[in-house]
Amino acid sequence: MTARTTSTTITEQRFGSESHKETLPLLQHTTYTGHHHALAAAAAKEFRPSSSKSVPPSSTRPGRLLPVTGLAKYLQPAAFVVYFITLCICINFMFPVCLMIAYTPLRYLVSFDAIRVGRRWGKSMFATVLIGCSQFFAPTELRITTEGMPLNELIERSPEAYGGWGDLKLPKRVVAVANHQSYPDFIYIWLATYFGNMQGSMLILLKDAVKHLPLFGWGMQFFDFVFLRRRWEVDQERIAERLRLVSQGWEREDPLTLLLFPEGTIVGDQTRTSMHRFAKKTGWEGELPKYNLLPRVTGLHFILEQLQDSNVDYLYDITVGFDGVLRGEDPENVYSLNLFLNGAGPQGIHMHVRRWHIATEVPVHAGQKVFGEWLTARWMEKDAMLERFYTIGSMATGGTMEERAAQTAIKPVRVRSPAVEFGAILAIPFAYMVIWRLVMAYWGV
Repeated sequence: MTARTTSTTITEQRFGSESHKETLPLLQHTTYTGHHHALAAAAAKEFRPSSSKSVPPSSTRPGRLLPVTGLAKYLQPAAFVVYFITLCICINFMFPVCLMIAYTPLRYLVSFDAIRVGRRWGKSMFATVLIGCSQFFAPTELRITTEGMPLNELIERSPEAYGGWGDLKLPKRVVAVANHQSYPDFIYIWLATYFGNMQGSMLILLKDAVKHLPLFGWGMQFFDFVFLRRRWEVDQERIAERLRLVSQGWEREDPLTLLLFPEGTIVGDQTRTSMHRFAKKTGWEGELPKYNLLPRVTGLHFILEQLQDSNVDYLYDITVGFDGVLRGEDPENVYSLNLFLNGAGPQGIHMHVRRWHIATEVPVHAGQKVFGEWLTARWMEKDAMLERFYTIGSMATGGTMEERAAQTAIKPVRVRSPAVEFGAILAIPFAYMVIWRLVMAYWGV
């Protein structure tokens, strides 16, 4: 198996059994809208959740890059650690730089809010670091499909760009939700915003423990992300305080990409068992998802209520699927954050994007119960999309491989201008030293 496998080969390997071939005609001629549950049920008998002990090696796994071997097995982890820590240290210098500009006489020399601008620059630079993690240590590409809108309404047509697709066309302010397959999810979604020039506007809701991580956690605190303890009486006030700045405060006119994972955690054997217990406890009588968890309703409903009249018009839904995950497996057992250490990442990250106008298509004002039913129905549709994806290797609705290829935009994950973007990051410590000398000279020290 080579490091890169064509989509044809991947699809052929996915359909290695007669039972899969029998399911193919139904899947090829079924579109998502109105048929998600029938699609998911078509192959339900073959679904078997996997444990980490049953994960096949990369050499037998289509769609996954082979891990590095030989001397590279030791050099790549060392190179990644040096790369990531060095650039994170540089970005962390942005915080004292912003403070010195904002709270010393230097503020009279600039016409912008140093802390606000510094946060946006810092998040943009960190997105560049993430792009580099993928480009240099686990090369991959985004494979984007859409539903409810033409593909060229989300992505610009550009004859000069790879595959004829240019940048993403995203609104200035948007809320995005996504399924949570594995921990690298948020990394790939963040780097996707890089191609829409919205990487500096990210606002992510994270677990509280993340803020205590050296370098990474400090940066997340500087970016003013929301850290949740998963106790609503505590989290509600944290979210409300942050959203007040977004909707009424000095961030009201700033770009915004608020990312939320309504499931609250990644899918796995343990979390799936917890979901079944919760469903039984609450008297849930509907179908339970296989590839997702039931979404938590309270947080998203509260956020959308708080963002009324704040120039946020659309809710974007992203369904994420990874090449290299076999049908019935949990992605967390295949990919973790160490994929950049061993190079065994997915050849493609599939993102199926849907969009709803919040005021007219999302029942926020109908109450939390009705909104919860609506959100759960959307999550069951996502489950059907993933059933299709793990069966035929695509979330596009086309009936043939050619049709699905035409409905998919491919974006290689690469930094646009490496010299300029990495040079700007490495220059931050030097800017810090220059500004520090100016401040000390002003104070006569």
